[in-house]
Amino acid sequence: MLSEELSWVTISRYLAEQTARQLADKFEVAGIDVRLDPEGATEDNLYRLRVPLDQAIAAFEALKAEVTEEFRWPPPRQQKMGVAGALRRLIESARRPSSSLEEAEMSVEAALELVRRDPTSPRHRLQLARALLSTDDSELEEVATGKVLEWARCAIDEAIFLGAGPEAAFELAELCLEQERPNEAAAWIEEAADSGTDPSRAAYLLCELEFLKGNLKALKNAVSHYRRIVDTPDLNLLYAAGLLYSAGEKGMAVRLADTALRDGEFASEDEWVTAAALKIVMEGAAAESVADLASFLPGPEAADQAITDARAELDRLRSRWKRALNAVKKRQLESGTREERQRRRQADGRERTDPRRK
Repeated sequence: MLSEELSWVTISRYLAEQTARQLADKFEVAGIDVRLDPEGATEDNLYRLRVPLDQAIAAFEALKAEVTEEFRWPPPRQQKMGVAGALRRLIESARRPSSSLEEAEMSVEAALELVRRDPTSPRHRLQLARALLSTDDSELEEVATGKVLEWARCAIDEAIFLGAGPEAAFELAELCLEQERPNEAAAWIEEAADSGTDPSRAAYLLCELEFLKGNLKALKNAVSHYRRIVDTPDLNLLYAAGLLYSAGEKGMAVRLADTALRDGEFASEDEWVTAAALKIVMEGAAAESVADLASFLPGPEAADQAITDARAELDRLRSRWKRALNAVKKRQLESGTREERQRRRQADGRERTDPRRK
């Protein structure tokens, strides 16, 4: 018989306190026992949600309560296997190359079919999360973006419950970055980095994290570190240049983009076009450069569309950087206010105890 401690299982980890309490409230409304345990290994006040093992399925179903019927998927079902089978699954997970998930990207409908066919597979749930995050508006046109991110988070949490390996940490790090939750993202990036499975991917995610935190010096250091350890420049290096550009480091960004395009290798022609368009926009989108791009494409319209998309992405990043800086200012203001209140309390205490006031 399991002890009381061992009978509790983790449903979700590295949650900000407000998020953790909101989910805990949802569980309690559903009649599920829940514990909020502090994550002791993190610098920030993060929590993990735990429920009794026999209520785990109900907990995941509660998290998916708002998923529409068309997109619902079955709860995770743990596969019965002996120790040898469990070890085999762990070894297979560790050996799987980190790029294999991207190679297997598919539509939401196709990913849902895989999960419904085999509810024991953590891999299929990671594929579902990736499909939800990368889908175009036509598949989920009636669903708010925030809800789609919540569904993807639930799919990844279920994959971890089923024994997903380090890849799940990378996916959650990327999801938290997309949700602009830097503290949670930092914890998952550290978890992913500690796995040692893909150092360059972890290093790139650190670039996005420092950008999200509005820390220019740390961002420049993170990009330089990524440039040193990446084997061959790729689209991520060009995107890192985009982060620098949006943070005001235009000269450094253009030089890095030059390196990425000159020495890089791209997975497809679309990636190369994206990289080239980003660099052209960073350099001012001169007509001659756009014409050069058009010579590699079916026509001027295709080049114009690539430039429009690149400009829109850089505009989005600039807006994100402004939000990050505003968040930094807000935290500094709140910190200063707290320190001022503390100084006043200390001063009041000294006045009350000063014998000269008697």
